[in-house]
Amino acid sequence: MLRILLGLLVIIVSFDLTDLLVIHHYSDGSEVVVWGQDLYSNVSYPRFTKFVSNLIQLPPLYKGVVIGLLLSNGWITFASKPHKNARLGFKQGVVHFEYFWSVFIILSHYCSSLPHFTSSIRLGVQSLGIQFFTRSLPCFTELYLLFYVAGNKGIPIDIFHLLTPIALAH
Repeated sequence: MLRILLGLLVIIVSFDLTDLLVIHHYSDGSEVVVWGQDLYSNVSYPRFTKFVSNLIQLPPLYKGVVIGLLLSNGWITFASKPHKNARLGFKQGVVHFEYFWSVFIILSHYCSSLPHFTSSIRLGVQSLGIQFFTRSLPCFTELYLLFYVAGNKGIPIDIFHLLTPIALAH
């Protein structure tokens, strides 16, 4: 397990991760872009104002990814008491790094920082993982209210209306 982690660290250190997060799009402003396409990464951007946070929504593709994550290993939490909005968390073992990274690239528009490595002990065995959190945003608070009752995660009554092929794929 340690050998895998060291191998990943060598790969990650060997190139600048932020280069993977930027989509270079040159335009004269005359083409039509489908809503929710070409969302660029917001990693390392400063804190959003309340006005900007309230404008951010999850397009159907991204909402499907988040719902799929919530039905599996993802969770929504409040960062701390003063935060009025929730954030999405996602963690995977380092052996699933490729899947984890593909999810992070999709959701990096909603993140303020790069993922970080974690270590935990489960059933007496140490496991290494990698996780990320999104920014605390009203769009995640809406999903929190759907999936959580009294702080416990569950399946919403109207799950049929939330399931998409993208959600089922995650």
